[in-house]
Amino acid sequence: YLDDNPDPTMPLGTVTIQETKAPQGYYINNEVFVRKITSSGTAVGVNTYNQPTVPEQVNEFILTKVQIGTKTPIEGTVFTHTLPNGKTEDVKTDANGQIRFTGLATGTHKLKEKSVMAGYEVNPNEFVFTVDQNGIKSATDLNGKNMTFKAGNTKGNAASLEVSDTLSDFNLKLIKINEHDKKLSGAEFTLYSDKACTKVVDTLTTNESGILEFKNLKDRTTFYF
Repeated sequence: YLDDNPDPTMPLGTVTIQETKAPQGYYINNEVFVRKITSSGTAVGVNTYNQPTVPEQVNEFILTKVQIGTKTPIEGTVFTHTLPNGKTEDVKTDANGQIRFTGLATGTHKLKEKSVMAGYEVNPNEFVFTVDQNGIKSATDLNGKNMTFKAGNTKGNAASLEVSDTLSDFNLKLIKINEHDKKLSGAEFTLYSDKACTKVVDTLTTNESGILEFKNLKDRTTFYF
């Protein structure tokens, strides 16, 4: 505001500057800069002011992939990232189970798990989030989706998303032998879900190779046989 500024709350001979739009991939800087007009120009009649330095903070988003119920990272998990312009890219978690995004374009982004190492089930849920000049926010209801999100902001806190994968069902193979290591067929075993062995899950008999296999046993479940 120069000397003819009608605003009585501003001192005469000052100028105020505030960022109204941030560069791509940065948060907006909300600081108001007030600078005094001086007469130390290089030509007659030129007024100058002490120019401000306006620091910018790049937006940052960290995705972490873990085994459900633990903090065990899952390396090599591939996610498909859909950008606001509709283009897609496949990104992969590192040895710490993380993918770090910096300088994300403003607009709506999507993340969906594409593949995971053997022994885990792919999390089928898509995560949608928005990036603007003020922060990174979730646009997805995360209830029951094994995802935890923390919004990012201009105070130096990166946005973060933790995605959990369940372990695949297990198969339990049993081999029946005698004291001479001969494999025995026709031996029947029953699998139970309780210690008293009253709740039957399955009953199988060893084949001609002395082998039986209980399949699709749930993770984090105790069985008895």
